[in-house]
Amino acid sequence: MIGALGWPGLIAIGVGLVAVIAIALLWPHFASWSRDRRECRELARGNGLDAEQAALAWQLSRLVSRSLPLAVFVRPSLWDLAVARTGASAAEVAAIRTKLFG
Repeated sequence: MIGALGWPGLIAIGVGLVAVIAIALLWPHFASWSRDRRECRELARGNGLDAEQAALAWQLSRLVSRSLPLAVFVRPSLWDLAVARTGASAAEVAAIRTKLFG
């Protein structure tokens, strides 16, 4: 039966199996990333950040703590790293900190 498929058929089956395994391994990571990004947008919107500021918050959250990306909304000290790590202006970071922490 396998001989009836020939090499192209066997290669197609192999590629299909690799794709299924890759999806099964990567799906939890992608789902977690997607959930964290959605929650970051919701927190940013709830705190009055505009789209550019929300994008900076997400960028910083991924740089600072991959395990707790939303910590930037509760730990003001993490924003001290924003200028150095993201290249954002100090004035922009100060405006975001004021909106988030008063």
